[in-house]
Amino acid sequence: VRHEEKKLIARHAFKLIQQGITIFLDISTVSLEIAKLIYEKNMNVIIVTNMIDIMQLFSQNSSVQLIFIGGIFNRARDGFIGSYTIEQIQQFKFDLSFIGVVGIDAYEGKVSTYDMNDGLTKKAIIQSSKKAYMVAESAKFDLDGNYIFADLSDFSGYICEKKLSLQLNKKLKRYGLDLLDEQ
Repeated sequence: VRHEEKKLIARHAFKLIQQGITIFLDISTVSLEIAKLIYEKNMNVIIVTNMIDIMQLFSQNSSVQLIFIGGIFNRARDGFIGSYTIEQIQQFKFDLSFIGVVGIDAYEGKVSTYDMNDGLTKKAIIQSSKKAYMVAESAKFDLDGNYIFADLSDFSGYICEKKLSLQLNKKLKRYGLDLLDEQ
């Protein structure tokens, strides 16, 4: 679903990645697209992830140093989440993290997902990151998960596939977010 939008978001996110940094790629289809770009360019970065598809991608020959975070396996999420995963994440300091979301409420300033353990894991990633970016299609403004895991102001920025309306742009800027969209 929305594959082209996700690839575009990944290309925007990729522009932030520099050689030698440590990145967390969260469980999300956009994160997988970012990982594919890093793999194609054979970048010299450290990637930390809890997503199995990303781990499998980098099991091939690559300059990337991959650190995989384990924990309780969640089949629906294709990765590991929960308290043991969080404990491992808290041992790191990431230069950049890319976080997928289910819903964005620009009026209340809240970000949500469907699963509590997924939300708590995402919150730990944000807290361990110098800069944390939401990576999500603009359609996420019309969706809501049932577990709020962050405020918009917890993020450094938001990366999407198209230029946002002036009204939405103003709202997000009020939360201090850098916006990376189609300029």
